[in-house]
Amino acid sequence: MARRSISNASCSATVMDRGATITSWHPQDAHEALFVSRAANPDAEFHGGIPICAPWFGRGRDGVEVPRPHGLVRWVDWDFRGAEQLGGATKLTWELEHEAVAHLPGARDYPRDLRYRYEATFGARLDVALTITSPTAACVVDQAFHTYFLVNNVRQATVRGLPGGPLEFAGHHDEIYFGALDDGGVDVVLPDRIIGIEAEGARDVVVWNPGPDHASRLAGFGAEEWPRMLCVEVGNVQHHAVEIPAGGSHTMAMSLRIRSRRRELL
Repeated sequence: MARRSISNASCSATVMDRGATITSWHPQDAHEALFVSRAANPDAEFHGGIPICAPWFGRGRDGVEVPRPHGLVRWVDWDFRGAEQLGGATKLTWELEHEAVAHLPGARDYPRDLRYRYEATFGARLDVALTITSPTAACVVDQAFHTYFLVNNVRQATVRGLPGGPLEFAGHHDEIYFGALDDGGVDVVLPDRIIGIEAEGARDVVVWNPGPDHASRLAGFGAEEWPRMLCVEVGNVQHHAVEIPAGGSHTMAMSLRIRSRRRELL
């Protein structure tokens, strides 16, 4: 399992080929953005960074039985296709054929020629894009970027832009906000910075923190770590799962940008 390091004029970052999972993104003039549990295990449970969930999310859609949560593609090494310098940013590309996950439980419910392409551009902004192509058969896929943000104290965090108004935290929270991205992006507001999240080809936002009770039961997660992380995920899940026609494809993209709160507080 290869790990790749990026260092350019705008940021430093790390990625592992297992699941094409970004594990660090640290803009030069900002804090590290991503949380990774000290107990994260790429061969078992990996809580941290930006795991890719596909072709199902969570426990699957209603009426769809899945053997394990969050899909197939995070369990195998993706094929690295190279790096490209784009000014002050670095673009990395991976691809994955469904054949690489055909041995995993649940894979037979999806076309054997399903293809995945993942592009991640690391700079002052982090841009990621997942394209799923189904050459010969129509299929339905859930998908999400399961982003773990690093926070000093989740009790001091607010998520803005969700239906129902700003969201604050006291402990366990796990909810899908269907259609939250239909009218724009969302912000993770911290005492000293704001992480802006924009997306294309995605409709839903999932917000999760295990809280103390759930954290103590999670494999691959330190029980005391829950106040330092907040998952704000973008995707298309449950009844918003994407229908890909035979010969068609779908691209879901996300962009992250960190800005200081100093100007907002003046």
